[in-house]
Amino acid sequence: MLAIGHFAVGVSGALLVLLYHPRWIPHFLKNDIFVVLLSGLWAMLPDITMVFSETNSAFLHEWWGNIFWAHPYIDSFTKDNPATAAVFMGVAGILTYAYFRKVGEL
Repeated sequence: MLAIGHFAVGVSGALLVLLYHPRWIPHFLKNDIFVVLLSGLWAMLPDITMVFSETNSAFLHEWWGNIFWAHPYIDSFTKDNPATAAVFMGVAGILTYAYFRKVGEL
């Protein structure tokens, strides 16, 4: 999938945690925007090897790579499809709206 799609999946995951279980966030990460951005980067981490070489590391795309917000699973059913990335971005947008409604900033 495109990088923006993986980032949107990570953002969505963090927003779901912040919406329903905000006490799971450690005290040193109390800035919610920081947590959301870190989560998006965490979802993209297995593809960092593509920055330095043409091939993707199979090591980070094994079954245990699903700790990166199901990165290998998402890559297995979609191949650089902009429509799929747009769907994930839409979900992230809806969750962002819901989060800001909950904290009262909208």
